[in-house]
Amino acid sequence: TAGWSHLTNQESWMTEISDGNITPDDHTMLSGLEEAGWIHKCMTTGNMNAFLHWWIWSASTASLIDDATNTITKRPMVIGNYSKFVRPGFYRMGATAVPTGGVSVTAFKNTNNSSPTTFVVVAINGNNAAVNQTFSLNGLTATSVVPWVTDGSRDLVQQGAVAVSGNSFAYS
Repeated sequence: TAGWSHLTNQESWMTEISDGNITPDDHTMLSGLEEAGWIHKCMTTGNMNAFLHWWIWSASTASLIDDATNTITKRPMVIGNYSKFVRPGFYRMGATAVPTGGVSVTAFKNTNNSSPTTFVVVAINGNNAAVNQTFSLNGLTATSVVPWVTDGSRDLVQQGAVAVSGNSFAYS
């Protein structure tokens, strides 16, 4: 933002972003992780209200559909980890943005008060190996959480429920 949205009460949306270090025709998890990093930074550092990826299909940019094979890339699967669960009217809530080296976390809730009935945690593991991460739920009530995973071999796949004990849970 230009630094004056607090004066005009305007929302801030990310509508264009250029590829960083990833080759535009790379449709692997590497490009998915780059996309996830963009979303995370827009939501946490930029405090933006929306993230839009506008290149749906293109042979020359970071598209959501692979032009050569006519298949969906990892980018929309990563976007889905946000868009499937963070619904209109949700609010970003406090979370440790980088709880462990290479891990980024963004959290959202369905209400602007301190007692949400639904919350969403999106965790990004940018490491080359699994990380066992503990999540502490302060001010939230839950007995279990249901993870969904996008990685090199899975595209937004629901996993088994994980028990919450003492307001925390761990997930690898």
